[in-house]
Amino acid sequence: MDILVILYSIILMTALASPFLYIHLNQNKLLSRESEEKSTLDSERKMLLENLKDLKIEMDTGKIQASEFTELSKDIIGDLKELDSKLESIKTSSPSTKITGICRKCSFHTTIPGAKFCAMCGNSLG
Repeated sequence: MDILVILYSIILMTALASPFLYIHLNQNKLLSRESEEKSTLDSERKMLLENLKDLKIEMDTGKIQASEFTELSKDIIGDLKELDSKLESIKTSSPSTKITGICRKCSFHTTIPGAKFCAMCGNSLG
């Protein structure tokens, strides 16, 4: 008899905890993937800025002409603008800053996409 109570208690606790674990684990995956992409774009941006700086130094020292500098820097500046737009789109679509619902009962700001219930009090958000 005691074994059945323990077994049912474990099953009940698992059923109650699984939605919270699911949300927690999926949010961490999403945030880590997003931060990884952002850090990759940041490192590419720094590399392009270094390349542009090197070109400027080479033009100042007389290794390349001003016309060559403008021609070479156009490609780098175009790539920088493209990277900046990608970084801006990542910042605006970040789920960590996007509020998807506010609870009417406790005024908790929910940031979980598709949430139908408040994470604090369990009240319906709809």
